[in-house]
Amino acid sequence: MPQCGGCKKSGVKCVYSNNIGCYEVEYVKGLELRIKELEDILKTHGESLGKTPDKATDVLSNSVSPPKAPELMQGLGVLSLQASSEGRYLGPGSGVSFAQFTQSIIYKLDRKKEIMANNGVILPNPKELESFTSSSAKELPTPARAIDLANFYWRHSHTLYPFLREEYIMKIFEKAGIDRIRFEEEIEDPELLFQLYMVMAIGSTSIASITVSNEEEASTCLSVAMTYFDNVLSLGSRQALEAILLLISYSFFNRLGPDTWYLVGIASRLAIGLGIHTEKSVEGLDPSEQDHLRKVFWCLYMMDRVVSTTLGRPLAIRDQDINILPFSKPSGSLDVTLHILSLRRIAGQILEKVYTPIAPSSSTLHDPRIIIDELHENLIEWRRNMPFPLNESQHPLIPHFTTAWFDLNYYNLVMMLFRPSPLLPSPPIENLKVVANAASMAIQQFTHMYRQSKLSFNWLNLVSVFSAALTLVFITNQTGWSTTYIDKETTIQDLELTEQLLIRFAMKHAPAKECLAIIKGVIDDLKKTAEPSESFEVQNMTLNPIIDSTISLLSMGSDTYYDNLISQIDLSFLTDLDERLDANYFVSM
Repeated sequence: MPQCGGCKKSGVKCVYSNNIGCYEVEYVKGLELRIKELEDILKTHGESLGKTPDKATDVLSNSVSPPKAPELMQGLGVLSLQASSEGRYLGPGSGVSFAQFTQSIIYKLDRKKEIMANNGVILPNPKELESFTSSSAKELPTPARAIDLANFYWRHSHTLYPFLREEYIMKIFEKAGIDRIRFEEEIEDPELLFQLYMVMAIGSTSIASITVSNEEEASTCLSVAMTYFDNVLSLGSRQALEAILLLISYSFFNRLGPDTWYLVGIASRLAIGLGIHTEKSVEGLDPSEQDHLRKVFWCLYMMDRVVSTTLGRPLAIRDQDINILPFSKPSGSLDVTLHILSLRRIAGQILEKVYTPIAPSSSTLHDPRIIIDELHENLIEWRRNMPFPLNESQHPLIPHFTTAWFDLNYYNLVMMLFRPSPLLPSPPIENLKVVANAASMAIQQFTHMYRQSKLSFNWLNLVSVFSAALTLVFITNQTGWSTTYIDKETTIQDLELTEQLLIRFAMKHAPAKECLAIIKGVIDDLKKTAEPSESFEVQNMTLNPIIDSTISLLSMGSDTYYDNLISQIDLSFLTDLDERLDANYFVSM
């Protein structure tokens, strides 16, 4: 391959000379397209070209006619994607390159960071999936266990994100069992095979996140599913989108934030490329297909809100770009789903109106307090309209069929709404009182769900628990906090509840250990004194990076989401953090 001009100017090895790269390059794509064009010309004008070579130039010029509308649209689409350094056409032609790109996100390019972040739950390298043999089928769930996992998936993950066709998939489970060879002999559709194994993987990992048990079963099912991933992506953008939604759902339970965040971004681009964020995209389709596409989009929408709200990052899909209708609710369980969708919409509004660094021009017409109060009214109305009955006793281990889960989500958003933010960096006393109460209630709801064995110990909840605790620490750094906002005894009790939760989280997530050390230090400091020390500002400036690095472990980014909060926290108790992070410290707890 010749060296391109860009690489010559940069003084680096040409990307097109990399024969082992996992991506197709634009140079090769261009050659392939040009060869195809010339072959078409030869087929059309072969005889004339052979008889009159001296007129070949005329033939070529005559063959270039104004492109038809579909061809022009396709050309513009490819051009817009190739405008970037290495564009990818995310359609049926993307094939293996897109699969490898997506897998590189899931499995991480930096193996060292993966080991540090996941504390033992490591997915295999993509190349390792190729060596997966039938001998591994012995580790797959038994037929009875497979149906149990699928049933749990429908009650748990499917209630939150109902984009799969439950009845169709369950018929296959009940008919074929879970013998991998039988599945392959009876089913030729790679998309369906991928879905079958992902349903088991998600069902297994969601159970393991609640019971804090081994993830081997889930990893095995995922490994089998990923052997079909490349073929699913080659089927088209819609199939690729649904496959990525399943990977996102899996990543909620045993991956850290960036994996999920990047996957949501890819899925969002696919969805917008398909146009399913608009009602026009479903016009003329069968009603069942219309409803299915609506479910696919709104499930992605909810995933986007969950991840962006938790990590404090911009939304991938904005409300003002959406005009597709919500999906229908033929069964009672979707009442819960639609109510959760309403919550996610409010969460997105809070992010856009309260946490956007540059507020929309329309917000300048209102006082920030009015905006916050209006959003709070929406939250209160949402809570009043909670669907009943939830039948908690009929759904063991399912968090979102409990009132505690809905209360927890309410208090998390109230806390997010009223604490320091770009819209209102210095909240009034009334707001801080609301923040203190919301943080306390959130921790108590987490504890209540834990005692009911209905709390998922996943990275989403780890960030939420730590955020609630940091909010309480922020309150303790306000002048006269114990008499104005929340009493000292209640604060210590809530932080001790947080400590117990973090001990449990640390069994699955390594960053929880550092969170635990920080909260332990706060408790010890509070028991000594109720007010910040005189050296608060100096200590705070010196030790802020410790909490920053801890949050980076959770979100893997230098986010500014917690900056206003952390900058007002007294970190003098962290002077002996090195001792707290000693391995023996955690063994002793």
